[in-house]
Amino acid sequence: MVRDEVLAVYGGVSKGEQVRDLKSGVDILIATPGRLHDFLKGDAAWDLPPSVLLDKVTYLVLDEADKMLDMGFEPDVRLIVKKCPDTGSSLTALAGQSRQTLFFTATWPKNVQRTAAQFTSKSAIQIRIGQGTGGNQLTANEGVTQKVLVIKESEKLEKLRQVISETLKPGQTAIVFAMRKQTCDLLEKELNWDPMSPLPPICGWCKALHGDKEQWEREATLDAFRSMTTSQKNTKKGVLVATDVAARGLDIPGVALIVVYDFGDSRAGEDSGVESYVHRIGRTSRGGNKEGQAITFFTEGDTGAASFVKLLREAKQEVGQCLVELAKRSVPGSGKGFKKKAKGKGTSLMP
Repeated sequence: MVRDEVLAVYGGVSKGEQVRDLKSGVDILIATPGRLHDFLKGDAAWDLPPSVLLDKVTYLVLDEADKMLDMGFEPDVRLIVKKCPDTGSSLTALAGQSRQTLFFTATWPKNVQRTAAQFTSKSAIQIRIGQGTGGNQLTANEGVTQKVLVIKESEKLEKLRQVISETLKPGQTAIVFAMRKQTCDLLEKELNWDPMSPLPPICGWCKALHGDKEQWEREATLDAFRSMTTSQKNTKKGVLVATDVAARGLDIPGVALIVVYDFGDSRAGEDSGVESYVHRIGRTSRGGNKEGQAITFFTEGDTGAASFVKLLREAKQEVGQCLVELAKRSVPGSGKGFKKKAKGKGTSLMP
């Protein structure tokens, strides 16, 4: 049996070794848009030709397409598509006369629909999984036990210490999602044990993961976290504190707990926190590991409460009265505002 040659190319590391591997020839190339764009251009200053030619591509796979478009990679993606053969049927693709396009996206807004229509053939088939009958609806994994704590911004750090201490068991791992790189670094410092501090250790291992880290640091951190998560001999509590760089594409079965430290504000869109939430909690309850838990810190400064309540209810999760009141306040004319001492059972708690 002949094995396919597979190569991954991405930024953050030297191009030299990747160019040498490309010259050896590959059957399957996995690439980020920016790095592939660089290899398609070559380097005129050094009189270097392109390192990659795409004129023989028969299968083009665009994974996380919605996110690539959101991050501004559309020009790079369009150039890549233009360098490939025209789209066609599976039969002509197998004959090497055209390409077949596979377009994977977690959300289906109109801009993504338009792009998909341009990149795929008119006879393209849509397969929808867990998106409701309309195919454009965000859904959260019902298999994840989801809790929401409505608290003040100033109370987050102490609440996180409490959650890690009381919820995470020895030998288990958790991912904490924060919006900012500086917050990740701060939480790494706060959660790691300080031998000079009178406070007991909260976890045995904690590392931050974000875009300012060198590629080798990110890979080393992920390798260590994956090893802790999958090892039967691990007795430590392991915590990975990350931005949304870890919200997609990270497949580590066995992560016991997700903590959404920062839900989201209106700067990235009214419901951006809800969309990010779906991807973040998707890092637990993966593969054969059915159990998973997600705890979210929600403040009055966060937006998207109404959509969040709807998402939780459709996932058959309990929704506390405090979050419901915030949701009502976010809809014009629906109520007088947030009650400071709302009563009732549920997973949303006031401080």
